[in-house]
Amino acid sequence: MVRTPRIEHQVLVTVPEGTSLSQTATLLEENNLVHSSLWFRALAQFQGISVKAGTYAFQYERTIIEIMRRLNAGDYGDVYVSVTFPEGITIATMGDILDRSDLKNFDRIEFDALTRGLEGYLFPDTYLWLPETDTVTIVETLTHTFNLQTNDLRKDHTEPPLWNDIIIMASIIEREANRSLEEQQTVSGILWKRIDRGIPLQVDAPFVYAIGKGSAELRTSDLTSDNPYNTYTHTGLPPTPIGNPGLSAIEAALNPRDSLYFFYLHDTNGDIHYGVTHDDHVRNKHQYL
Repeated sequence: MVRTPRIEHQVLVTVPEGTSLSQTATLLEENNLVHSSLWFRALAQFQGISVKAGTYAFQYERTIIEIMRRLNAGDYGDVYVSVTFPEGITIATMGDILDRSDLKNFDRIEFDALTRGLEGYLFPDTYLWLPETDTVTIVETLTHTFNLQTNDLRKDHTEPPLWNDIIIMASIIEREANRSLEEQQTVSGILWKRIDRGIPLQVDAPFVYAIGKGSAELRTSDLTSDNPYNTYTHTGLPPTPIGNPGLSAIEAALNPRDSLYFFYLHDTNGDIHYGVTHDDHVRNKHQYL
C-alpha cells in the first residue's frame, strides 16, 4: 500500500479555483502530504480524479488513495471554525462569542472599533471561517450577509417609516415576540399603532440593551429615568436598534398585522396575552403574572 508522509499536526491546503492536477500535486508535495508529486499526478490521472477547489484540512496519516478521494469529493475535513449568532444578538455579545472561538486572528478591540454604529446591521446566522480569518474579514462577512439577505426587502420598501426605523422596530420585535411570525406581526401592529397614536411603547427590552436590566430587575427609578432607551418616558422608537434582528422580525416590522389590540404581555411560560383596553391589560396582569 502506498502511503503519504506522516502528518504530525493539522495541515491546511488551499486549492484555488482553476488549479490543475499537476499544480495540486505540487501543493501536496510542498506541504509534505505526498512523497512525489509526479507519482501522485500519474495515479490521479489513472483514477480519473477531478480536484474540487477549496481549503482542505489534513491531520492524520493518510494514503494517497484517501487524499485523492477527498480532493475528488470536495471532502474538506474539519477545517472551518463554526460560529453561531442567534437572532437578536447584540454586537457586544457577538464579540464575546468570537473571543471564545478558535479564530486565531480575531482582535476584540479592532472588532469593537469596526462595528461601532452597526448595531442592527450584522446578520445573525451560523458562519464558517478559516482559523486564520482576520477581524476585518469577519465584519465584512457579517455586513455583506445582512445586505445580501435584506436586499429584496429594502428595495421593496418605498414608503415611510425609514429603513433604519424598520430595523430598530425589528430589533424590539425580536426580543418581544419570537414564538412565530404571526405573533411577531401582531406585536408589530400593536407597537406601530402606539407610535402612530403618540402612545409610549412601554416595552422593557430596550432596558436590557441600555442598562443591562430585564423586566424583573427594573425599579421605579429606571422606569421614570430620562434614558433615551426608556420607552415609558419617551414616545417613538429608541435612538438605535437594540440588537441584530433576523429576517422574520424584519419582515414583521415591514408587514404589521392589524388588530384591535393596544396591549400585550407574556406569562411565566412565555405565552402572549393581548388586550384591547388598559382594563384588559390589568386583568391579564392579575391573571397571568
